[in-house]
Amino acid sequence: TLRVLEFAGCDGELIRRNLEIIETAIAEIRAALAADPENAGLNRLLTAEYQRRGEVLRRAARLADSI
Repeated sequence: TLRVLEFAGCDGELIRRNLEIIETAIAEIRAALAADPENAGLNRLLTAEYQRRGEVLRRAARLADSI
């Protein structure tokens, strides 16, 4: 899917940037959880970021299907 986005123009670039931001957030939250694994707030944030990543990937799949 992401290879197709190379040809999708600005929508593909926006999706790519969003995924980079989400992946950075996930990495930062996971690092914080390593230091404080019982932190419920961090666990909620991590869950939210994984959900957001899923939404962006679904959007990317729809974009790829339309090309």
